[in-house]
Amino acid sequence: MAFLTQDRLRTYPRIIVLGYVISAVLTIGYWFAQPLSGVANPGGDFIAFHAAGRMAADGLAANAYDPQQLQEVYSTILPGMEDVLGWYYPPVFFLPLEPLAHLPYFGALTVWIAVMAGLFALAVRPLIHHRDEAWAIAASAPVFYNLFDGQNGFLTAALMIWAYRTLFARPAIAGLALGCLCYKPHLAILFPVLLLALGEWRAFAAATLTVAALVGLSLLAYGPAPWEAFFVENLQRLAQFHGTAGTFQMARIASPNALLLGFGSGPELARLVQLAFMAGVAIAIVAMVRAGAPRPMVFAFTVSAAIPAAPHNFLYDWTILVLPMLILWREIERTGLLPFERATMLTVFIAALPLGALPVDFVIAPGVLPLLALMAVLARRALGGRP
Repeated sequence: MAFLTQDRLRTYPRIIVLGYVISAVLTIGYWFAQPLSGVANPGGDFIAFHAAGRMAADGLAANAYDPQQLQEVYSTILPGMEDVLGWYYPPVFFLPLEPLAHLPYFGALTVWIAVMAGLFALAVRPLIHHRDEAWAIAASAPVFYNLFDGQNGFLTAALMIWAYRTLFARPAIAGLALGCLCYKPHLAILFPVLLLALGEWRAFAAATLTVAALVGLSLLAYGPAPWEAFFVENLQRLAQFHGTAGTFQMARIASPNALLLGFGSGPELARLVQLAFMAGVAIAIVAMVRAGAPRPMVFAFTVSAAIPAAPHNFLYDWTILVLPMLILWREIERTGLLPFERATMLTVFIAALPLGALPVDFVIAPGVLPLLALMAVLARRALGGRP
């Protein structure tokens, strides 16, 4: 690691950000020159959010789970768009998207990105101790993916960071933040285990009430039909996608399920291993708490495990890794580096960029491997172990 001197570690993130800026200028210029191209539709995945919001505003929320009807709305927003993007979120996510449906597409996209990035910046700012850390975060590929795909990784990360910042001082606020993660339940599945293991009953109660309130609001606003579609057609379609390598962007999914499918495993074995991994992580969280592990490190482990524990995830979700990486870095500043920590952090930081550049039909999904390494490093720290 002699090549990665302190000066280079300061300089490279700035160069990467400059590259992002140049890419942004060229991409936006391309949008205006040829905005309806199927090669690069403006705003990436945000068109699914905007279309679903429009359908909810028109009283057709349940129809958003029908790919054909969703595609028809796409054609009214960006005529000629050829990408087929599905809508897989629970009906609670219609609530923040419906107001944006009343704006023109590019106006809604601008507001969405500005608000999401602003929430993330507000959440993470108190955890940043030096401007070099801010540059490193800005240079991370998941930040770039969220900006150009119009995705919600900023929101997911902000909610987890707020939960971490408030859990041990204002647990009700932490529970509120974690409850809001119900819009992406597969990434929140480990947090009830964490709260119960820690005995954070107020946070658990607040999270439960928040989920109940959001579900209730969605039922009042859109009725039960969207929930029926979400739990039936939607989950069946996702199960089909994740049961066969090559039918989904497997290379950009970091989970044991995707890794095994890419190497030719049958879907039953892949799902069984995924379930066993989820159970193993839950047991590990409980074991760390009972062993008296520092709470920040247990929280960091839980966040880092949230991605591979979810069979459905993408590279923009890696934005949440900012939190465990910062927690680990604070510990390194206090005690010094342990073996493999620098290499692991650099690998996690770098991996999302080449993974995002892999062809859509590339079936091998190695992204879970650096995340497993990060989990191992955090678990060692949590248990106070040294090699």
